[in-house]
Amino acid sequence: MMMMRGTMEVTVVGARNLQNTELFGRVDPYVEIHYKNQEQKSTTGRSKISKSLLRFCVCLKGQGSRKAVWNEKFKFKVELKKDMSKEEKRKQQHKLILKIMDQDNFTLDDFLGQATVYVNELLEIGMEEGKAEMPIQKYRVVSSDKTYRGEIQVGVTFTMDREGDDQQELNGRKKLKTS
Repeated sequence: MMMMRGTMEVTVVGARNLQNTELFGRVDPYVEIHYKNQEQKSTTGRSKISKSLLRFCVCLKGQGSRKAVWNEKFKFKVELKKDMSKEEKRKQQHKLILKIMDQDNFTLDDFLGQATVYVNELLEIGMEEGKAEMPIQKYRVVSSDKTYRGEIQVGVTFTMDREGDDQQELNGRKKLKTS
């Protein structure tokens, strides 16, 4: 069976309403992006505190409207079987798992929550048309017990590789320009 190859580019813009896990201080969030057996990690986002809340209770654990900004792009290699049956396509789930973590200096990093982005349809359209895009949109961030923990803004683009692109290095990331 012939394999189709392509590049999936994930744009991680930012997150908001993240729960503060720190007893004192700010959350230092970063994102681990998982696709199949590939994993990439963002830089630590710039965390911001709501000014209205600043007057009341910045230091209380679990309080505060937390925002993080990353504006980073990540590339993942994608391999797809060309002529799969509907049953094979249904069984083969293509998804991105975005785990949001709080970086700690002296203890293990804290899990803030995760979001799942299903990309099966995106990949199918990309195989047919050569390129497909899911524009930047919000996804729910949930804890392991499915409790709401905020939201993250993510966009995904898939582009089929042209002949000879297979050897291209895809593990880089680049910073987006912000205005």
